[in-house]
Amino acid sequence: MTTYRLGINTCFAVKRWPQPERWATLVRDEFGLDLVQHSLDLVDLDSYAWLERLGRRAPVVQLQHADGQADHHWPFTPETNATGIISAERVPAALDASGVTDVALVLEVIPAFEQDDDQALADLVRSARYWRDALARHAR
Repeated sequence: MTTYRLGINTCFAVKRWPQPERWATLVRDEFGLDLVQHSLDLVDLDSYAWLERLGRRAPVVQLQHADGQADHHWPFTPETNATGIISAERVPAALDASGVTDVALVLEVIPAFEQDDDQALADLVRSARYWRDALARHAR
């Protein structure tokens, strides 16, 4: 028999309930859910503070690159990493500080429809390599 778990992405809370305690209470008490996928873009608070404080409750963390001003869904490339706010060096450190022992990191890269297919694929390959390499360095 298949086991299902229903959760929610924290994008619902952006700009409305930015305090982790507030949206955590909503998720648990009002929605009746215990699974949260963190989205670390467009958050007024420090994304890493969220992870440090609540990462131990997050079996899945969505890695969506942005600059804190707009919802870009950028790839993790040297060009976007120069201005992006999500770092493959800082995310694992923040999660370690939370006490989490098992977490799935999920890339959310959405290439523009108009982008050349070959370039979109190259950006996705570079994004995956960026995170794989950073996680391997972190594990040492």
